[in-house]
Amino acid sequence: MEPLRRSDSSDNAVVDVSGTYKITVDQSSSVAHSLVVNDSGATVEIVEGGALTLGGNLTIQAGTFQIDAGGTLKDIATSATITGAFTDKGTVEAAGGTLEIASTDISGSGKFKIDAGATLQLDHADSLNVAFTTSGTLVLKDPADFNGTISDSGGNLTSGDVVDLAGFDTSASVAYSGKLSGGTVTVSEAGHTTAVLHVGANSTHWSMPVTDHHGGILIHDPPDDASAPTADGGAAPASGSQAVSGVVAIDPGPAPGTIVANAPNQTLTGSGATSDTFVFNFIDVGHNTVTNFHADTDTLQFSGTIFANAQAALNATQDDGHGNTVVTLDAHDTITLTAVLKAQLHTADFHFV
Repeated sequence: MEPLRRSDSSDNAVVDVSGTYKITVDQSSSVAHSLVVNDSGATVEIVEGGALTLGGNLTIQAGTFQIDAGGTLKDIATSATITGAFTDKGTVEAAGGTLEIASTDISGSGKFKIDAGATLQLDHADSLNVAFTTSGTLVLKDPADFNGTISDSGGNLTSGDVVDLAGFDTSASVAYSGKLSGGTVTVSEAGHTTAVLHVGANSTHWSMPVTDHHGGILIHDPPDDASAPTADGGAAPASGSQAVSGVVAIDPGPAPGTIVANAPNQTLTGSGATSDTFVFNFIDVGHNTVTNFHADTDTLQFSGTIFANAQAALNATQDDGHGNTVVTLDAHDTITLTAVLKAQLHTADFHFV
């Protein structure tokens, strides 16, 4: 079938003719006001180099909608919604007001992009990466189940980049663990499942939460507090882990790092420095995960109330059968060392204070 070459942005495009066929978007100038795909045999595919710009909703009721690598779906509406299953191997770009992704079935390894002043709202769990252009807002309605990486297309998150987490309020704590190449932001609050957000390069400082006035909190990077350390050469912690205005910042330099668990169900990432110390000072850690752990140089540090000694900690450690090691604190609390086998560990990997 002929490629889609639509030039009138006021048109509402509907794909509902019975049969088995494909409509290809292969030009960067394809536009429509809205698009409905509603035939089980229809495929709408945005191929490499193609871009479809919408000024309204995308509704996939039946059939297949796919964005190939190098393809772009761009929505410039003041308010628009994407519903239905689709595959994103390219880019879905929020370029207007608020673009709501109401779809529960999104596959592919593509990304979402947020332009300046735009808002992207993800209603459900998602694993696609999100890239800010500058000064945008990402709304996560299910923050505990978001598994993508949040970054900036230019490499530096800015003071205008905001993440809005539904379900949390200003009593939540916000902590960063990682280095300049990226890490995790952990948001925890009593009564809520902890949200662990993976963030990209130059994202070492996140502000304390502020209310968004509609059932969630906003967190910013870098912090609004001008006295806090910045990722671009401002005042930075000398080494280890420091708290500044509610932010935990891990030394991004080559010096040994101290990475502290301060909430349940966190993912702690090693800095790749000469040695890292992962600190667990409380037993109710939930199911924590430690990545980039090097058994020959890194250590796990515990309060003396958790294990009697290093041998007891090693005895509580077992392989999970999937190439990882699990340290069991009790019936409800574990620490998983990814890509580490028990045979690689010894009592010197466990320290106590």
